[in-house]
Amino acid sequence: MHVMMCVQMIAGAVLFPALFGWGREAGTCGAPGKWGMSALVIVAAPVMMELAGVLGARGEISVVECLYPMGWLIGLAGWGLALRGRRGQLLYGVAVATMWAVGGAVLAYLWREFGDPTQPFDWNVSVMSGPLMWGLAILEGAKQAGTIWAGVGIHLVVAAVAVFWRVRRDDFNRSKSTLR
Repeated sequence: MHVMMCVQMIAGAVLFPALFGWGREAGTCGAPGKWGMSALVIVAAPVMMELAGVLGARGEISVVECLYPMGWLIGLAGWGLALRGRRGQLLYGVAVATMWAVGGAVLAYLWREFGDPTQPFDWNVSVMSGPLMWGLAILEGAKQAGTIWAGVGIHLVVAAVAVFWRVRRDDFNRSKSTLR
């Protein structure tokens, strides 16, 4: 389960423009249309549940643990929509998403490697730890899951605001060009 969570978080961050087809016309060159993008997000939870059943990871896996990757992918889809257009914007988005996703795990590793080795690892991570550590903390049963879900909620709200701003700006530019 941990490997699947890592793959979904890191691959989503690195590949989100390609996964959701931003930067290309939908339906061309293998770019998914709106149904393909929706299917990609929707299958994230069932894939986690199926993997848990196949691996026999635990007796039960909660739906909450399976819904977490969906929230991450929905937020990335929103960011991809907000940053579409110039390739440079998408590359900045990939860099920031990858740094945010992987950075917390790298810092946790460094803390564990060079910190006090006699102390057990604390899965009650902070909001600044990033989505990969949040997902792993959910799988490990962290006590502060509310903080983790607040981070996911902030990610989704900020992505929705960015999409709203982008759509609003595009509508304004279109109306301005029709007035000329």
